Amino acid sequence: MHIQKPIPPRHTVDLTGSTLTITVPVKKRWFPIFWISLWLLMWTFMAFITLVFLVSILYAQLSPDGRASNIWVIGLFFIPFIAVLVGMGYFGWGRFFWNIAGRETIEITSQYLTITGHLWNWKRSHSFHLDQVKNFLVAPEVGWTPFSFFSARSSLFFSPRISFDYGAKAFYFGRELDDAEARQIIAEVEEQLSLRRSRLEQIAI
Repeated sequence: MHIQKPIPPRHTVDLTGSTLTITVPVKKRWFPIFWISLWLLMWTFMAFITLVFLVSILYAQLSPDGRASNIWVIGLFFIPFIAVLVGMGYFGWGRFFWNIAGRETIEITSQYLTITGHLWNWKRSHSFHLDQVKNFLVAPEVGWTPFSFFSARSSLFFSPRISFDYGAKAFYFGRELDDAEARQIIAEVEEQLSLRRSRLEQIAI
């Protein structure tokens, strides 16, 4: 009889004093990485063609015979296209590198819940006052498809699996977690919040 071994969690937990830090490294999914790589190859080709065109315009504009002295007007029509192209490149490369080396940390201090996305030395944090954080739940999984590339919940932010209420809005974290691991993290977070409430009650007495 084959007995399945328990799957170890992807996240790690560090408790330092009254600060709980949960680190969730990226789950490498090779099909999305492959798809985004193809998309970036097409983006690189478009960027190269655009660069060649702009260099040609500049060369014609600076030509001594002046035959194309007004060709720069054509270049003005490409400004919106270039802006969109740069934005798409930033977005696409960000998602690609996140799938390679991203990680997420959830930090609970005496006052705040802070969720931070890390990509090497770059990071982006959102902090929430603990008194307003409520109702941690496992969020439904959003499946990945090539057409969900620009969906905030399905892909740089690949399918966050834990939700909580903050005021009148739901926020999400825990990217690419399995249901069981999401429940483990919720239990760890709620245990820390319970300890915090107990300490506050003792202070109030």
